[in-house]
Amino acid sequence: MLEYQILNTLSRQELYNLNEEQTREYFDWFIAQCPIRSAYVFKMAGYEDDSFQNIAYTPESLITIWEWFLSVANVEDYPENSERTTATRFEKRLTMLTEYIIRDIGMYLGETWVHNYTTLYWNFHTKPKKNFFQNAPIIDGFLDKAYSPPFACYFEPIHMAGVQASKILEGKQRINDLYDLYTLWAKMVP
Repeated sequence: MLEYQILNTLSRQELYNLNEEQTREYFDWFIAQCPIRSAYVFKMAGYEDDSFQNIAYTPESLITIWEWFLSVANVEDYPENSERTTATRFEKRLTMLTEYIIRDIGMYLGETWVHNYTTLYWNFHTKPKKNFFQNAPIIDGFLDKAYSPPFACYFEPIHMAGVQASKILEGKQRINDLYDLYTLWAKMVP
């Protein structure tokens, strides 16, 4: 079994319940954890500290991280008495440890954005209320040019890493999933 040191953060529901001051405190703590967790997940993928300095935060490093992730990710059956929404179409789910690893990879993905593009930055939005990513750390500064007029948009890296990981449940995962996501969104960097 993989020995992995987990980082406890707030759940999506806990984030919703924060006021603006609490959100700022949590955000500051989260941002301070990002470089630490990024280095940790990179090390877990088999790279030493000097390698991290050389290839960390490159788009190509996302392939390296994701290939490792796919080798350690695990699924499990839903417990028989678990509450599943009707939208859940899978009989299996990612294990809790796999979800913790996804969070760290999301932090790494976010750091990759801000290291490569000076127009992108970590941020959070407290409004509008009931926004799915309300109070969550996001990458801000994207511009969706597919519409006229273009509009500002943001990227929630932990969620987006989780979307890519969910491909495991369908057997459609590929080592380029995270890299392909990055290159798709890179087209929206002003």
